[in-house]
Amino acid sequence: MADDQRAKIISLNRKRGSIKSSLTKLNSFIETNDSKDSIVYQTKLDNLLRIKQNLEQIKEEYFVTAEDSELQELEDSVEELEEECERLEVSLKKILASNKELLSASNCNSHSNEASSKTESISFRLPEIPLPKFSGHYQDWQNFKIQFENIIDNNDKLTENQKLYYLKSTLSGAAAETVTIEETYASLKNALKERFDNNAYAFKVISMTF
Repeated sequence: MADDQRAKIISLNRKRGSIKSSLTKLNSFIETNDSKDSIVYQTKLDNLLRIKQNLEQIKEEYFVTAEDSELQELEDSVEELEEECERLEVSLKKILASNKELLSASNCNSHSNEASSKTESISFRLPEIPLPKFSGHYQDWQNFKIQFENIIDNNDKLTENQKLYYLKSTLSGAAAETVTIEETYASLKNALKERFDNNAYAFKVISMTF
């Protein structure tokens, strides 16, 4: 096998290992967490769906890059992770369904507190304006950051988990692939700033020279 092919296989193996670690952490979270916050579980489910897409891409790249003698073993290792993804996806969807049922039952039994519930719901409602979107183009970063901070980041009535959910929902393309140290709002926000702040400034300087 040529050196560049071997380097490619090593890189894919590392990506596969990182995904396996993420799935292990997710499994531990599901087994030990008893939170009733559906946004937390929905965020985990969204991340899991991205992992499934990454696994499919790794599998396709193995097929193109690996030699026949090792292809089957590599594909089997990916399929094991795919099966684990399916199991975790079912678990998360069951939890979300259960939380929804609990919320519905709670609403049925709380007519006497209806006015209070409405007040609480309104306090967490976002402004009736669309959230900005960011796909990773440096020239769009500053405008996106300012708008998102005004709508979400500065909203003290939103929890950190809710802010994380809304931030992830605005990202696509290269921006959605940003790697974070922790699965938290602060970690993702800082990772985006570190990745795009300096590059956006460099893009602006270059643009002004032409």
